Amino acid sequence: MIVYKTSSFAQTLFSFFYRIAYISVAIFALMHFSDNPLVTVMVTFICLLFFLLTGKDEIIVFSNSIEYKSNSITKYLIKKKAFNIIDIKEFSVRGNFSAGDELYNSKVKADKSLNELVFHLKNDDVVVIKTSIYIDKLKIVEIKINELLDREM
Repeated sequence: MIVYKTSSFAQTLFSFFYRIAYISVAIFALMHFSDNPLVTVMVTFICLLFFLLTGKDEIIVFSNSIEYKSNSITKYLIKKKAFNIIDIKEFSVRGNFSAGDELYNSKVKADKSLNELVFHLKNDDVVVIKTSIYIDKLKIVEIKINELLDREM
């Protein structure tokens, strides 16, 4: 059963517009292939790379587990992590990346000043995941997970 799922209309919208922009620039560049093939190929390659890298992270808190995934095409192959509640000793979030930072301070995202999920596992491992999920959503995730952890103890 899903306890909480992060979703942000703003992040979904940004991701969609970024992807549209990257594809539009790639198509525009390809239309000028005969003018300068080398630059056209480089611009198209970079735009397609950014298209693949652009995505939105998501956390789903189930009653017995937590799943982190990204809808970025390349991250999807690399970053999909799941944790059982019984394996987690402590959970916290760090950071202050918010919708305001994405709207008004593009340098924050460019500097990779993203938020972090910190899982302290019972086997003494510490897993830190950097994410672009806004801090207000992560605070809710933290509350929900800590409630589940309190029930487990």
